[in-house]
Amino acid sequence: MPCFKSSNIAPKVVKDCLKYVDKVICIDDCCPENTGKIIKKEISDPRVVVLFHSRNKGVGGATKTGIKYALSENAEIIIKIDSDGQMSPDLIPELIKPLLEKRAEFTKGNRFRSPDVLIKMPLIRLIGNLGLSFLTKLSTGYWELFDPTNGFIAFSRNTISRIPLMKIDNRYFFETDLLFRLSLSDTLIEEISMQPLYKNEKSS
Repeated sequence: MPCFKSSNIAPKVVKDCLKYVDKVICIDDCCPENTGKIIKKEISDPRVVVLFHSRNKGVGGATKTGIKYALSENAEIIIKIDSDGQMSPDLIPELIKPLLEKRAEFTKGNRFRSPDVLIKMPLIRLIGNLGLSFLTKLSTGYWELFDPTNGFIAFSRNTISRIPLMKIDNRYFFETDLLFRLSLSDTLIEEISMQPLYKNEKSS
């Protein structure tokens, strides 16, 4: 869970995740709100690990730090979820089901299966997502994916071990770059339907 400017909601997301996972790894990406310290203060559960970056590395850099730590802990399945509350931890069982049933090697959320999402999504975010989605499909060959830029993802240890993790982009193109690397090894991907929870956060 990359943490940046989410001090008001991140502890709740962590607590909700603990209902479904063995460990939550939070990466404070040099957050000016000290989100990591707040998580440590509010949650004393030994299943929660908080790592700190001395400088901001971006969402991709934070995710890579978390993945490396999870691999060092011999995690079998790794899930990436954002700390801003847009992704519901209650969807974790559905997200990992295709992995457990060996139907897919990599799973991700899809926000565009419901017309309601298109209505609720802020216009600038919708335009940006559709544009990036088309470019991602073009560059990766995953034309069947409807929401390739979605960052709610899960994968097995074996799948991520085939990817040159350190070469993946550190910032907003992390998901796109990851899909490109996955396409090179013909990784089987499956999407699950999800409704993001948009509030008053600013979109970049």
